[in-house]
Amino acid sequence: ENNQVYAVLYVSSDVTKEIASIKKIEQEEEALRSAVEIAEMGTWSTDIATGITTVSKRHAEMFGFKHTTLHIEEARSVIKKSDYNRVTTAFAAAQQKNTGGKYESEYKIINGITGQEHIIHSVGQTHFNEEGIPLKISGTAKDITLQRELQLALQNEVNLRTSELANVLEKLKDSNKELAQSNHALKHS
Repeated sequence: ENNQVYAVLYVSSDVTKEIASIKKIEQEEEALRSAVEIAEMGTWSTDIATGITTVSKRHAEMFGFKHTTLHIEEARSVIKKSDYNRVTTAFAAAQQKNTGGKYESEYKIINGITGQEHIIHSVGQTHFNEEGIPLKISGTAKDITLQRELQLALQNEVNLRTSELANVLEKLKDSNKELAQSNHALKHS
């Protein structure tokens, strides 16, 4: 009553475990970001209800987007028309609980800034609420154009070499026939 302190109440709590857990999560997130960066992947996430899509800076550059937040239809606008239905069908299927929420697709895009065609491999996972309603789908995208071009060049080289070997084999068969005929003629003369 007379404004004098008569007691001090001290409450403390040991938060060492919580702080250690937070630091561990931060380290794991940093390791994941580093792995994505080293693998030269872009990341993306789409809110199912709103269609708002957020992409990493690398993803935006890869696709030729001017912004890292855009509507899903704008994000899909760079997909090559011949691949569009297949990609959107796979995306919709991933939002069904019975599919496990997995999304994977390989498709071509036309970069929104450069106009260059690229081949993209994208994987994702849908996150559902307790009732099985899809909330968000997120994942990674990687430009695999160079790998596909190298694969095609290698396949062409294999086809060429196989054709050349078939020709050599045919010539060897003809040569063996001629030798067999000459050998037969020599034996009977």
